[in-house]
Amino acid sequence: MKTRMKKLISISTIPVLALALLLVLGTVLADDGAIEAQNPAPSLTGATKYDFFGADDPPTVDAEGRVLCWKGPISGDIEGVMLWWFDMDRFVTIGQVSHWVDRWEIWSDDPLENPEAAVLLLAGDEAGTTTAPPGEDGFWWGKGIVTEASTEFEVWIGRQMYDGGNVKWAAPGLPDCGEGTFRINLIFDFNGDGKVDNEDISIIAGYWNTGEPLCDISPAPLGDGIVDAQDLLVLTEYLTKADVEADIAAINEILDNYALAMIAGDLDLWMSFYTDDTIKMAPDGPAAFGKEELRAMMKPLFDNFTFEEMAIFDVEIQVAGDWAFCRCNFTATMTPKAGGEPLYMDAKDLCTYKRQADGSWKIYWDCWNSNVPPAAPPVE
Repeated sequence: MKTRMKKLISISTIPVLALALLLVLGTVLADDGAIEAQNPAPSLTGATKYDFFGADDPPTVDAEGRVLCWKGPISGDIEGVMLWWFDMDRFVTIGQVSHWVDRWEIWSDDPLENPEAAVLLLAGDEAGTTTAPPGEDGFWWGKGIVTEASTEFEVWIGRQMYDGGNVKWAAPGLPDCGEGTFRINLIFDFNGDGKVDNEDISIIAGYWNTGEPLCDISPAPLGDGIVDAQDLLVLTEYLTKADVEADIAAINEILDNYALAMIAGDLDLWMSFYTDDTIKMAPDGPAAFGKEELRAMMKPLFDNFTFEEMAIFDVEIQVAGDWAFCRCNFTATMTPKAGGEPLYMDAKDLCTYKRQADGSWKIYWDCWNSNVPPAAPPVE
């Protein structure tokens, strides 16, 4: 006996602003119920001090034509030397604010002074701004994504990167040096604790209608300079997706056990997958309302046939809140216990699942019919 399971799953959510607002209100007021991130690694942080190299003559230029603007040591969770290569064609100053795009790199040693010993630890793309108030030192912030990493830091590839700090001017219009912080973390994990939960929703609410880069997560990848409903919706979709994926997995587990119960001839296990008020609509007969009628419908089948094989495939599951909808095909080979030729089934099924009070899923409505008349198994 064997069970063959072939699943092609599509996930559907219904992200609406009302759901987002309800999620915010419900989660902020909750004391627990944190939703674990897919990878619970905490943030990777470092502190850096740097010198400005933009006035070098001749300038230091990388293979892509970017100019070395800042370089300095970084310490903390990651140790080494950090370099910023600015794309001067995308460097614009308007009034007191400069907008720039760059590539940042963290090396184990200085790649310009000791290239043979230097190993690239992390690198990525970034965009940001530098602001220089008249007569004062300025500040800067950047936001980007990790694109390269050595083996020990590969877990951070694809993560969001944030940095920011102070810029000091030796003369008007000419930055000289500075210091700041650098952090890589999960997108949406604003406090870097390795999970996305009510604290992160509170943080995004605290920066509402500001330009806080940490919470400006939409449009991807660099935001639009304001924390607003777009960012809240992206966060909500992330949290909803985490729930939906868990629901999909739970329903797939029911499908696996459903086939195993048929093969094992375990009617009680099979019945446990249905709600008390279930309705099963099988072909060529009246529907069964409730578990008592369902058991009466299925008992002769379990009593008189052995399922040698059952396969459930082409599975499509969609989840909407406390309801889920599953469409699939299935095949089964049934052998009469009294003797005789086996029967082969080739059928399709459409089920409605209902979430129970304990969070589990059970089949509520179940409707199926055959693709072909019952017959002997096909000749292989």
